[in-house]
Amino acid sequence: MNAPVHLDVGLDGAPFYQPQANEEALFEQAWRHGMPVLIKGPTGCGKTRFVQYMAHRLNLPLYTVACHDDLSAADLVGRHLIGAQGTSALRVGFSALLLLMFWRPWRWKTSRVDAITILRYGLTLGLMNLLFYMALRTIPFGIAVAI
Repeated sequence: MNAPVHLDVGLDGAPFYQPQANEEALFEQAWRHGMPVLIKGPTGCGKTRFVQYMAHRLNLPLYTVACHDDLSAADLVGRHLIGAQGTSALRVGFSALLLLMFWRPWRWKTSRVDAITILRYGLTLGLMNLLFYMALRTIPFGIAVAI
């Protein structure tokens, strides 16, 4: 979030805004009915100033976020990044728990050779998952989602 911007203020302490038409009434009606408002215009036309003015007028807190082309919804709502290693660990871990739950290996006698084979197979799957997720980090997000 950006630092507060110091604006020209009127006598009542409100940020200065010169209405162009009936945008104040439209914004207020939308706010009262819980409707979203899209304010679109070129840089410097007064969009931010208008929202600051309306937040003051409606006695609402205002938080500003500097947006850019690479900004995504995940950047705005927050996200936990666990990376390729964490994703692989979760995938293999959940799979192992499901196998334990449904297959119940303690009911079957397993020889030492079979146990080593199963362990190698599990490690191979885990390594394959890890390498796959590490490879996905190197390509654009849209393509990675499509894969």
